[in-house]
Amino acid sequence: MSFKSFIAAFGIAATAVAVNVGQSAVIVAFDNNNDTNPFRLSALDDQTSLSGSVIDPDYNGGTSVTLTLFNPLKGVTVTDPANPDFSTATVSYFGTEGSGFGVGDDTTGRLERGESFTIKADRAIRIEMFGYHEWNGDELLHISWTQNGVAKSDVFSMADGTGTAPANVNVTLSGIEADANTDIVITNVSPSNAVASGRLRIRRMQISVVPEPASLSLLGIGTMGLLRRRRS
Repeated sequence: MSFKSFIAAFGIAATAVAVNVGQSAVIVAFDNNNDTNPFRLSALDDQTSLSGSVIDPDYNGGTSVTLTLFNPLKGVTVTDPANPDFSTATVSYFGTEGSGFGVGDDTTGRLERGESFTIKADRAIRIEMFGYHEWNGDELLHISWTQNGVAKSDVFSMADGTGTAPANVNVTLSGIEADANTDIVITNVSPSNAVASGRLRIRRMQISVVPEPASLSLLGIGTMGLLRRRRS
């Protein structure tokens, strides 16, 4: 299967919806276990980017969000987990296997210590959860993003995973709310003594759309109207 065919099949397009979050539903952006979204097809090998759409059926009558995964890197210096040094990094490629994806090996899907990739969306999104096929609980991810025009970053421990370790573990994230068309850079900054170089095989990601300011204003106006009606 060609990369173009894979995008058509994979499309990062899953219709599964978990729970409502504010004015938006949590979207399964990709999931190797979803038969309607054949992420299990290992056709991203040797590629440096992919792009596709997900649909939030609960936001604004069905909002399409285009996600792009790109800029896979190896050799990031992560001695200081809070400040990864990209000056030493080299351009790499994505690799997949039937149970997930990663960076730097075209036959396996593993994101190891010192490897990184970037996500961008054409709408403001929250990253809600990553699911892993390989997980030990001692891994760390450094994530940087832009929120309301302000650069932010944090180190996230993968210790609080739920599920059946090591092959079916989900880690909930909070506080990552990125502006539209800005980079979300994800780097494995696990300690040097982490099991298997802090290796993570990403099999699932969930996001939600951040309501636009105009939508929030309308929501506020509607709420005021309801309050006035109740008082009268």
